[in-house]
Amino acid sequence: MQTITQTATVVDRISHLAASQGSRLAITGPNGDVTFGVLNRRANHLALRLREMGVGIETPVALVLDRSVDYIVAALAVMKAGGAYLPIDPAWPAARRHAILEDAGAKIVLNSSCVMTEEAAKGPDNIADASSLAYLIYTSGSTGEPKGVEITHGNLACLMDWHRTAFDVTPEDRASHVAGLGFDASVWEIWGNLAAGATLCLIPDAARTSAPMFRDWLIEQGITVSFASTLMAQQLIAMEWPERSKLRVLLTGADRLLNRPSQDLPFLFFNNYGPTECTVVATSGLVMPDGDGVPSIGLAANGATLHIVDGELCIAGPLVGRGYRNRPDLTAERFANGMYRTGDRVRLLPNGEYEFLGRADSQVKVRGYRVELGEVEAALSRHPEVGQVAVVERDGELVAYVTGRPKADLAAFVATTLPDYMVPARFIHLASLPMNANGKLDRAALPLEAPAADVPAVHSAEIEEKVGGIVAKLLKQPTVDPDVNFFLLGGHSLLAAQLLVQVNRTFGIKLALRQMFQAATVRLLAAEIAKVKTV
Repeated sequence: MQTITQTATVVDRISHLAASQGSRLAITGPNGDVTFGVLNRRANHLALRLREMGVGIETPVALVLDRSVDYIVAALAVMKAGGAYLPIDPAWPAARRHAILEDAGAKIVLNSSCVMTEEAAKGPDNIADASSLAYLIYTSGSTGEPKGVEITHGNLACLMDWHRTAFDVTPEDRASHVAGLGFDASVWEIWGNLAAGATLCLIPDAARTSAPMFRDWLIEQGITVSFASTLMAQQLIAMEWPERSKLRVLLTGADRLLNRPSQDLPFLFFNNYGPTECTVVATSGLVMPDGDGVPSIGLAANGATLHIVDGELCIAGPLVGRGYRNRPDLTAERFANGMYRTGDRVRLLPNGEYEFLGRADSQVKVRGYRVELGEVEAALSRHPEVGQVAVVERDGELVAYVTGRPKADLAAFVATTLPDYMVPARFIHLASLPMNANGKLDRAALPLEAPAADVPAVHSAEIEEKVGGIVAKLLKQPTVDPDVNFFLLGGHSLLAAQLLVQVNRTFGIKLALRQMFQAATVRLLAAEIAKVKTV
C-alpha cells in the first residue's frame, strides 16, 4: 500500500484513503452521501474523460458548479488528470465569468450535466507533482480587475498537513463546508478535512447565511470542526450553546475580528489570517476571552516565515504560491526575493503574536490627517453594547455603521481614546452589516443614510412580510432571513431586476435600482418602501 509522505498531493491522499478506508463516509449533504471509495472512483472516471478531451499537466478546467458532491468530484478529477481546477461561482455576472475564463485560458468548463455518477477503479497515471498547479483562484484587485492566483500541489500539501496537525483533525471528525466556492477558505475546508479522513458536511444554503440556523445545523449534524467568516463568527460566539453541541473548534477569517468570546464558550475559537497568494492561512491564534484590545491574528502558521518590512507584512515559506496568471510584472513586484508582499500593515506584539493594523493602501485623509479606519473600528468595538462595526470615509468625514442599540453617546465614548479628527461625524445603526457572497463585509452595500425609523411598526411589518414572500418566491426558497443580504441568499443581478419590477408593481411605487441595492435585505428594503410610500 502507498505510503503517504509530507509532500504527497491531494490526489495521493484521497487515493490512499479510498484504498485503506473506502467504506468510510467522505461527504454528506442535502443531495446525498458518498464514501471515500465512491468519491475516488467517480473522480477516476471523470479524470479519464478529461484526459481524452486533452487535459494534461496544468491545463486549467473551470468548474461552474454550486456547493455539492459533484463540485468536489470534479475538482478531484481535474487534479487526477493533471490539470488545475478553477472555481467559477454560477451566480457571478456573465461578464465576470467570461473575463476570468478568458484570462485563465480555460477551454473546458464543467457544470452539473458533465459530472456523471459512473465510476472507474483506476484513473489516469498521476502526472502532477509538488511543483504542478493544483488550482487557480481569482481575487479582486485594487484596480477592479480580477487577478488569478496560481497555487501548486506543494502549497496545498503544506496547508493539508498543517490543518490536520494544528487542529488534531482525525477520521472521527465531522467538518463543515460553508465558504463560498470563489473564496479560498473553501479550499481549506474541502481538502484540509478530507485529506485527514474526516467527513465533510455540506451546509444547506439557507443555514449558511443565518446565524441561528447555522448554529442549529452545526448542532444537529454533530459538527466538530467548522469555519465561519468573521461577520458570521462574531454572531456565533455571542450565542448560547447547548450541552449537546459537539463543536470543539471554530475557525474564522476574512475580515478584522473585533470581538472576543465569553468565558463559557464551549469550543476553541481561532482567528486566522492569510492572503489567497499564500494558500489561505499564514497566521493563526487561539482567541482568549480576556485580553486588551482587539484579538491578534496569532502566530506564523502553515509553514510561514514572517517579516515586517517598513511596517508591511511579507511572507516566505512553502505556502507562497507561484504568482499571478498572465501578470509577470505584478508577480515580480509582489513575489519578490522569495517573499510575498501582502500590502497589509502589522506590528509584532510582546507575546510574539501579530496585530493586524489594516491595509497599507486603505488609509483615508480627514481634515488633512491620515486615518486608519481599523483603529476607529477597534475603538468602537470596545463598547459593550456595540455588535458589529464598519467605518468608511464619505465626502471627507467618517461614517460609522454599528449593530446593536447602545444607549450611550458613541461619539463621546470613542473621544476618550481617539483624537477629534478620528471621531465619526455620523453613526448609522443597522440590523446587520451587509456581506458579499464570500461572507466578507460588503462596504459598497453600506447605505448612505440610516433606514427609516419613523415608519409605523404594523405598516412596516406588513410590507416586510410581502417583500419576504416576493424574495423567497424568486429564490425558490420557502422563507428567507429578513436580515441577510439578497445576494448572499442566492440572488444575482438578473433576479435583482426582477425583484425591482415586482416590488414597484406590488406597492405602486417607482423605486430605483440604486435604492434597492442600498437596502439589500428584506428588512431594509421594506423600510425603504415604507419610507417612499409615506412621502
